[in-house]
Amino acid sequence: MDSVPPVVGISTFVFVAVITAARWFLLDEVTMDRLVNRALGWNLAGLLMAGPAFFLGHADLGHRLYLGAGLIAVAYVYGLARLLDGAPVESAVRRQRRYNAVGASVSGGVLVATVAEGLGLSVAGGLRWDAVIWAGSYLPILAAGVLIVRACIRELRLPGDTVAERLAYSALLAIACWWIVTSCIALVRAAIGVSPERPGTIFAVLAFVNFAVIAVLISFPVVDAVLVRAHLDRAGRACRVLKPLWRDLTAAVPEIVLHDGPVRDGESASRLYRMTVEIWDAILHLKQYRADAPFDGDVGGRALAIAYAAQAKSRGGVPEPVRHIDAAVLVGTRDRSDELRYLLDLAAEWPKARALASAGLRAAAR
Repeated sequence: MDSVPPVVGISTFVFVAVITAARWFLLDEVTMDRLVNRALGWNLAGLLMAGPAFFLGHADLGHRLYLGAGLIAVAYVYGLARLLDGAPVESAVRRQRRYNAVGASVSGGVLVATVAEGLGLSVAGGLRWDAVIWAGSYLPILAAGVLIVRACIRELRLPGDTVAERLAYSALLAIACWWIVTSCIALVRAAIGVSPERPGTIFAVLAFVNFAVIAVLISFPVVDAVLVRAHLDRAGRACRVLKPLWRDLTAAVPEIVLHDGPVRDGESASRLYRMTVEIWDAILHLKQYRADAPFDGDVGGRALAIAYAAQAKSRGGVPEPVRHIDAAVLVGTRDRSDELRYLLDLAAEWPKARALASAGLRAAAR
């Protein structure tokens, strides 16, 4: 800790603090996200408590404060590794309580011993108990590294992953390998009498770089979450394009609107799915109001026919019997991506078709 140049420590702390705050605000619902957030939070808490102690020249106190918070962070890291390795999600909370209990117990012991030494009391008969605990903390980190390496290798051997997924797993694999190597080195150094809480400048800086790389890796879901909240992701952009068409069709055919609960603003994919289902239902329902209209012509003609049908239904038109028609007939395929492209093309033609239909109906009424 005290071997890290201040500029490296402060910049890394600020960067990770921003990422952690964003994750707590945007990504704290899934079990894995909660474990990541709490591990980061406890690590930052340790740095925040230890910083003033180092600044005031109390290095031993700083190390112990960081150690106390870090032990709980390690408990969350180990729980995360177990989850990545395939442990049941259903029992994750129960498992994590056990890990946290162990981490909190040892952390509490560090706090009590630190206070006792501050009062001038002898602890552990002069044994460097903090060095022993610090060295022991590398054991769960080593175990977590092994579990994550195994999980990453298993995932990388599976076909079908995207390039982004493979890069993420490769980066995580490199981080886990670093944990294994540094843990082994720290344990060997501790066995020969080198204090594990003072790894030297090189290892300290590399540890901070590793911490920053982890923060960068876990910041990608934050970026995705921000895009989703702002409706700037692919699904959100599609929703914005479809909204005028969806609003008019569901107003004309309100009975097809799904009533299975509201979709939250952040769930663009769910919102897009719901909008496309309701648009298709509305189109198929409106077909009976314009049985003779070219619903299977070009996109512009289809949009105009649907607009006329929506106007006819809104004005109290009488439905006509019509042969069954489904989305695949209209689009010419059953591929969902083709259906979405068709609806986006339809939405692009919709303002003009709606205006033409309104003008045509007004002219016919004169």
